[in-house]
Amino acid sequence: MRIVIVQDYLRCGGTERQSVHLTRYFRAEGYEVGLLAFRPGGALAGEVPDDVVHRALQARDTGLNWLAPGLFRAIRQMAPDVVLCMGRMANSYAGLIQLRFPEIAVVGTARTGKALPALNLWSFRLVSGVLTNTTWWRDELIRCGIDPAKIRVVRNGLTYAWDGKKRASVRAEMRERFEIRSSTVVFLNVADFRRGKRQAHLIELFSSIDPSWDWQLWLVGSGQQWRRCSRLAGNLIEAGRVRLVGYQADPYPCYAAADVAVSASLEDSLPNFLVEAQTLGLPVVATDYRGVAEGMRDGETGYLVGAEDRAGFLEAVGALYRLPELRRHLGWQAQRFAAEHCSSDRQAQRALKVLHDFHAGVHPFPETAV
Repeated sequence: MRIVIVQDYLRCGGTERQSVHLTRYFRAEGYEVGLLAFRPGGALAGEVPDDVVHRALQARDTGLNWLAPGLFRAIRQMAPDVVLCMGRMANSYAGLIQLRFPEIAVVGTARTGKALPALNLWSFRLVSGVLTNTTWWRDELIRCGIDPAKIRVVRNGLTYAWDGKKRASVRAEMRERFEIRSSTVVFLNVADFRRGKRQAHLIELFSSIDPSWDWQLWLVGSGQQWRRCSRLAGNLIEAGRVRLVGYQADPYPCYAAADVAVSASLEDSLPNFLVEAQTLGLPVVATDYRGVAEGMRDGETGYLVGAEDRAGFLEAVGALYRLPELRRHLGWQAQRFAAEHCSSDRQAQRALKVLHDFHAGVHPFPETAV
């Protein structure tokens, strides 16, 4: 079975990391794999295995995520049995790909926290199957009229090859580097700086914490909202409390040095950040949005809080600050949960089985000129 994964641009987001991870896994399992991007380059382009066919449709980067010149020609040349479309832009083309190549199993994906473009829903009515990362999206697609028989749920797996046994030594090194006291409780957020990720909201929330407490908030990532958050932190919180770490190709040291993961995002269906944090034994405080509740266990691996429940968020943060025993207990539960539900290879294996199922059940669509 030949597999081609289609992605608009290999930026450093969660969906893009999943694309690269699946590419690696499928190739390691002996499958012929191609990765077809609309734009050349991107932060993750260098992580695509050398033995994978990696092509970009734009000869030079136009900065346009939706522009896919020569898409059909490239797919014809790569001759896949299955095309997996990742991201909203790729899924806008998924229906056209299926119509043009009825013999191929085209699989769409719904994994964003944003509203789906109309072209995505149109595509999902035509493709051979749809892969979602939450039951929330499965139920929403059914509500929108997508055939339930062709929807499968495979939740996010860890996309990094991390060794949890090194956490203690890496933690000590990172805290020494940043001159962090052993008593300081570090709250961590890892995400692109976009409005929907709400790092600014986190800063505003933490500005209400008792100034006598010994804490820091680390924000790891880059993006359009970085400067705004830097200014906001300087205006609202005393110097040294908020650390804007910047983009980290491997954020493992930041996770290792932290104590609690926090997310106020309204742009994720199931954030990779929560998977990564719990894998390394961090309890989480997260905003309840779409499928986020499926990526943790409220009251067991952390706390789920309403999107505008400021008091509830601060109460959860306060409890985890004041009670190290609670942090350790929830962190242990989080690690167990992640091992059971977010295993890297297990989730990739499930995704591969879904692609086999869709490939085996392809029913050709009528010839249509596109």
